[in-house]
Amino acid sequence: MRIILNTTIALAALISPVLADFPDSSDVGLIISGIELTLNEEYSQARELYSELQTKYPRHPGPPFFIAATYQAEMKDHEDFEYEQEFVNNIELSIDLADKLRNEDEDDAWAYYFMGASNLYWALFEGRKDGKWSVAHKGIRGKNLMEKCLGIDSTMYDALAGLGSYRYWGDVKGGIFAKLPFVGGDRRQGIEDLRIAAEKSIFSGDLAQSALIYVYIEEGKYDLADSLAVGMRKKYPHSKSFLWARAFANLEAERYESALEFFDSLKAIIEQENQSSKYNLVQISYNKMLCHYNMERYADALIEIDYCENMLLAHDVRDRLDDIFDKLNDHKKKIRKILSSDG
Repeated sequence: MRIILNTTIALAALISPVLADFPDSSDVGLIISGIELTLNEEYSQARELYSELQTKYPRHPGPPFFIAATYQAEMKDHEDFEYEQEFVNNIELSIDLADKLRNEDEDDAWAYYFMGASNLYWALFEGRKDGKWSVAHKGIRGKNLMEKCLGIDSTMYDALAGLGSYRYWGDVKGGIFAKLPFVGGDRRQGIEDLRIAAEKSIFSGDLAQSALIYVYIEEGKYDLADSLAVGMRKKYPHSKSFLWARAFANLEAERYESALEFFDSLKAIIEQENQSSKYNLVQISYNKMLCHYNMERYADALIEIDYCENMLLAHDVRDRLDDIFDKLNDHKKKIRKILSSDG
């Protein structure tokens, strides 16, 4: 009995400092490397790194959260739900472990951070599936937990990356959280949060920088957004995210020829990847149609519309693209009216 008791005490002495020390300097380097791999679309390699972290911290919520984040990024990249179960399993594990940490120490800022981050990521995932009330519940909970984290430790700047995105897009027309009741947002504060996170966070700097690119597009600061995307693309040459950003920045800035070049580059990459859902290809053709339409190249615009209409899509993908197909149909009618009047 004494041997068992002594062994238990020894294990507790070993485990507690490990949890308390998270993240040490080597952990930070590994986490940053994993984020960089994820941003560069090297998802499997990122998960391998985070699995090493999980071996070191089997009772900490950090590793399963970061693993879930790679699944989220990969599914968003491909616009599918292939790894839904893996994502949910890891998010639930992170929340469960974070809750246990909080029960052991109510002032553990990391416990609130990972509970908050997990809920916000889950909200974004549900948003892609149009689960509005689930988005609202998880989004509000995530925001509150992040604020609690910062209340415990105001230098937890990583929390500002998620909180800043929530605050900004919750206050922007068309943002995922803006569609929901009782959510609220703060546009200016959201931008400031993201700027601070980009400069001062431990491992979320590039994630905050990436988020700022799309914020600047929304704010009409197209040159700034494009410039940031150029820099991020140099750092992450395999990332399509920053090609998308450059395409949208140039489209919104009415630099249609440049936008078309970026959309064509994206199309070539995605066709080579042979993504199964075809969602991204429809999005690309829709935006190419807008470019041609705005340059009065109506024949080219009709080609893009026909391309979308003739594409074989799974029912769930087609349902998610209803708004796009409505807009394609509206533009088709406008073009036919223009061409008939010209004829």
